[in-house]
Amino acid sequence: SKRTRTITRGTQLLSGARLAREGTTLVMSVADGNHPVDLFVTDLATADAPRKLVESNPQLAAKPIAKTELLPYLDADGKTRYGVVHLPSNYEQGKRYPTVFIIYEDFFDDTWDAVANLLAAHGYAALRVDMAGSGDSDGILGQEFLPAEAEDGAEIVGWIAAQHWCDGNVAMFG
Repeated sequence: SKRTRTITRGTQLLSGARLAREGTTLVMSVADGNHPVDLFVTDLATADAPRKLVESNPQLAAKPIAKTELLPYLDADGKTRYGVVHLPSNYEQGKRYPTVFIIYEDFFDDTWDAVANLLAAHGYAALRVDMAGSGDSDGILGQEFLPAEAEDGAEIVGWIAAQHWCDGNVAMFG
């Protein structure tokens, strides 16, 4: 079958797996939390641990990267939704930060997000969320820009402003 899916292992997301014609060599993309995806290979015949083939962005090794957290929340209808907050790279517990709500996210994962990391590098928290029926969130994914999404967005803005990492200033992007 040509169907693909993403598999999680701990904090890692494994995706894009391709099996070589000889049937034992597997190449896959591996993302570990909020870091760019790297390419790995493994030999299924020997059950070797995956070996990194490519370091996608070696220039980021010395850069501070945003800490991320998975957050459940309730939408306007009381349904469970999930989001990922990217905290500033210089995050200090107890300090509050202006926050950017990245709206109209239609999937969820805790992998590299260039916009959220750029904001975090400049002292902002950034929140990406699942919309109804996407990612791990309840509901049915429908057409974009429906009134229910606007209601959910307004609800989320209020929820963000009340979080311990937000200073009450919330901007929307997307």
